[in-house]
Amino acid sequence: MPRCLSSIKGAVQGLMESHKPDNGLLSTALEKCTYDLLLAELKTVQNEDSLYLEKSRGMDLLDDDSVVGNSDKMLFFTKELSVMGLDQAKA
Repeated sequence: MPRCLSSIKGAVQGLMESHKPDNGLLSTALEKCTYDLLLAELKTVQNEDSLYLEKSRGMDLLDDDSVVGNSDKMLFFTKELSVMGLDQAKA
């Protein structure tokens, strides 16, 4: 959940930087509308009981900062992922 909220906050900041509203009223209105829309979408996704997302192999590596912060490890896992994709395509 914290990642979802930080993504929403990042989206709002990006929107504010790209549109650069003229005054505080416009920026507040833009920010409120964006938060309302994104939170409604988040609630919709949370309420879908039939939606089951299987955590794919390797997703835990994305959560691990030692892998994401190390370019050599990222390159290794990228190559491994591409080989796995080729193997699955041949099968």
